[in-house]
Amino acid sequence: MSEQAMNQIQAYRQAAEAKNGLLPCPFCGGGAELGDGRFHDWKVNCEKCWAEITHVDHDTVIKLWNTRTPAIPALCEALEYALRFKGTLCDIQPEIDKILEAG
Repeated sequence: MSEQAMNQIQAYRQAAEAKNGLLPCPFCGGGAELGDGRFHDWKVNCEKCWAEITHVDHDTVIKLWNTRTPAIPALCEALEYALRFKGTLCDIQPEIDKILEAG
């Protein structure tokens, strides 16, 4: 995993420690709040986009909310690299065409 991805995960962990143990929303990055659900359960919801998760156990709902996959930052990094490489290919494509035509 890249250093950038590790730093992002560490920033999420620090944010969670600062606010009731809850990480920012995985969808929009908004703040999260813990509350009572409608059916004698617990819920965590985003204060910005209203994403929500519920569970009957207090600790479990926090753990579920805070679960992040490290593959997502790595995937974003790989996509960014691929897009940069594509730009390089587009820049040299005319030269490749000349070479192929000269054959």
